[in-house]
Formats: sequence, structure tokens, C-alpha cells
Amino acid sequence: RDWYSTPLLLTEPGSNVWKHEGILVGPVRVTVSGDMVVTKIVETRVEVGTPAALKVHVDRAGVIAYAATLYSGEAPEQVTLTLLDAQRRPVSAHFQVRTESVLTQPRMASTITQGPAGVVFGLPAGRYILRAVSPSEEYDEATVDVAVGSATEVKFSIRK
Repeated sequence: RDWYSTPLLLTEPGSNVWKHEGILVGPVRVTVSGDMVVTKIVETRVEVGTPAALKVHVDRAGVIAYAATLYSGEAPEQVTLTLLDAQRRPVSAHFQVRTESVLTQPRMASTITQGPAGVVFGLPAGRYILRAVSPSEEYDEATVDVAVGSATEVKFSIRK
């Protein structure tokens, strides 16, 4: 259970099978996540001497790629992002900063403060509102229609 941030399974070439020989005996939690799949968590138990076969069905998803700039054209140091559904209720999702020089650990939240460019991933298809707020509480928001298997780009312009 403490290995949640370290991928343990390796894929077998040419298949959809993931495995690892060094998983300890006892209860395990398997989390399947990625840009184009809705996160799925399955609990199971590994027994001594018996290969454990676990099938995990995942639903397909989409991604919102965002970039925030200040009116001056510069990138802010960070922004606070909030993901809402079409009825403006908070929605939890995976957020991650992805730039040429920064790649952060994905974090699950409905509101998060992080770098000015990144992704919100593993989203079921549907309409969302993504809001970016600057440190001075100025904001911009976009209504985004997320489609399965695709990334939608959103650009925010906010006052410092």
C-alpha cells in the first residue's frame, strides 16, 4: 500500500498483460490510470506460489491541456485551477504540470495550485468548466467539451 507512487508492473510486449515477480504476498491495491483512461482502483490479494490473474476493466477518457499567461504575455509562477462539471459542481481529476523542463507527480483534486501549463487527465467524456486563478485572485475560465481519446487545449489569460 505504500508503493502507490511507484509503478510496479511491467507490460509484456505485444499484449495487454502487466506483471511483476516481486510483489509481496498479502492485500494489494491496483490502480490503473492514464491520460486516456478513467482511473480504476481494484483491491485483491496475492497468495504464495499462485500467480494472481486480475482483469481490470477501464473506461476510456479524455484530457484537457491548459496553459495560462499573464496579460503581459509572461507565464505566471503558478495558478490555482478548479475543475467543475456543467452544473458548476467540483469534480476530482488528475492534475499534472507538463512542460519541456518540468514533469510533476500527478495529483488527484478538484482544486489545485500548480504551474501555469499542464494537463487534467482521465476525464470521462462530457462538458467541464476549468477555471484558472492568479495569485491576485484574477481569473479566467473555459467551458470544455471533453471527448474520449482526445486532448482539448485551453489557453487562459489572467491579470497578475
